[in-house]
Amino acid sequence: MTNKAKSIRVLFEQHEDTGLHYVHSPDVPGLSIYHYDPDAIIAGLPETIRNLFRLNEGVEVSVYPLESEESPDLLGSWVAIPPEVAAAAPVL
Repeated sequence: MTNKAKSIRVLFEQHEDTGLHYVHSPDVPGLSIYHYDPDAIIAGLPETIRNLFRLNEGVEVSVYPLESEESPDLLGSWVAIPPEVAAAAPVL
């Protein structure tokens, strides 16, 4: 990862036969979460994404959700920001 923020697409599916919710991302290798409670998945996403960036790329990042008007199968868009980029961002 460079010194830039990275946009992360998080895809959401629900298995009809079990009711189990599944979240994964084409942008974060290894992101695969199953749970019956979608709120629990959302609550755990930032920590999971941070840990995967640490393991996969050796970098620390802060993770934030972005508002999205994407297709209904998209749980949302998130952003991973290296600390040096976050520190340099202007305060709004």
